[in-house]
Amino acid sequence: MLTLYHCNGSRSMRSLWLLHEMGIEFELKELPFSMEGLRTPEYLSVSPLGRVPCLVDGDVSVFESGAIAQYLGEHYDPESKLHRPAGHAERAEWLIWLHYAETMAVHGASLVQQKVFIAKED
Repeated sequence: MLTLYHCNGSRSMRSLWLLHEMGIEFELKELPFSMEGLRTPEYLSVSPLGRVPCLVDGDVSVFESGAIAQYLGEHYDPESKLHRPAGHAERAEWLIWLHYAETMAVHGASLVQQKVFIAKED
């Protein structure tokens, strides 16, 4: 069974949405969106960089929401409804939009990180 490590208010919402959209059964492990929550020895053994989202599929661990979307499409979308396999005429366009979405999400995430991780205490 797949396991998604997730923090509310982070880019892991993309991976959570995609798993639901694809109808894939998975276990959800919610973590606090803080340095302490993402740097526990237990979580670092799953995601060595302490990043979310992190998808675990057996012995495979994938982090970064764009990589997770591509991985899920390639491994769990046999009819290619939500992804475009190598050789498909729309593959390049699919990859562009997949990674564009990731880039745009970074802007919002940067603001959150500044407030949560960097900002001085009030």
